Amino acid sequence: MESEEIIEIRAGSEIVFDSPDQCCLVLQGRVLVTSQAGKQALGPGAVIAYGSQACVDKDAQIAFIPLEKLRRIRPEIADQIVCETRLAELQAIPVEGHGGPKYFFEVDAVCPVCGQTFKGIKLFESKLQQISMDRDTRKHFKDIEPAYYRIWVCPKCLYANFSGHRFSEITDNQKAILKEAIADRIKLLAGQNNLKSEAQTAITRYRLAAEVLERGQFSLDMLGRAWLNLAWIYESIEDTETANMARNKSAALYEQFYLESRSMSPAMEIQVMYIIGELSKRLGDLKKAHQYFFKVAHHKENSNSILKDFARDGIQEIRAAAR
Repeated sequence: MESEEIIEIRAGSEIVFDSPDQCCLVLQGRVLVTSQAGKQALGPGAVIAYGSQACVDKDAQIAFIPLEKLRRIRPEIADQIVCETRLAELQAIPVEGHGGPKYFFEVDAVCPVCGQTFKGIKLFESKLQQISMDRDTRKHFKDIEPAYYRIWVCPKCLYANFSGHRFSEITDNQKAILKEAIADRIKLLAGQNNLKSEAQTAITRYRLAAEVLERGQFSLDMLGRAWLNLAWIYESIEDTETANMARNKSAALYEQFYLESRSMSPAMEIQVMYIIGELSKRLGDLKKAHQYFFKVAHHKENSNSILKDFARDGIQEIRAAAR
């Protein structure tokens, strides 16, 4: 490594970064660091990420290093540094003008993989005002996009899943698999674009959740739901190509779930069949779309008048297009 300027800093002083594109290498002494993963004391050889609260506990020597230089010689440490910055953005409560904190509250959460405690964001569901619903079941609300905030991410091991009780529903085998795959989640997070918008932050949360749900072999409908939410978010930022990729993944997962499941309730079966039909229609597979719309429209236990009407409309549109 090319030599960097060595700075001597006294006990009690805070370490101040000039740029998010640099990190701090501790050469001597001890530094107390507070990050998303908690508080820890770091000594010689430790690397501190931009965004961490760092205070010198014992007179120290440090050097600031450009992140790109660190990436060339120790890519795994550089990825970890980037993750520290990304995590602060993933855990932040939205500010006014982007949904506003009035819609959110914090709850204590515990990661079922590594045991880390953290604050999870939940929505005041009673404050949400639905405006409309698209044919692919995407709901629109006044002032806020709730789908952006349905995923929790552990700040230590990057386990990500839908918030609430589903976050903790994990088997011992899944826990073991996900503990072994932490490095892959770090690499995934480090490779995401800077989280400059709530949409990009939401995409990152869902990409982590999709990785966890697939790697841990969770229920296919959960994985399909994650990709469907991703399709909606990509669509909201006008990334049509990636939105269609996400729809294709979602449709395939929901169909696999439908064909393999032996214990679906009639209500869930109807919803899953409808989603397969609508996604197939949007992806241009009109034969499959018609097949599933027909199943929904003629299901003997279908009490969901909205989906039944949507399915009938879909059938008429497909027939009209074939004339």
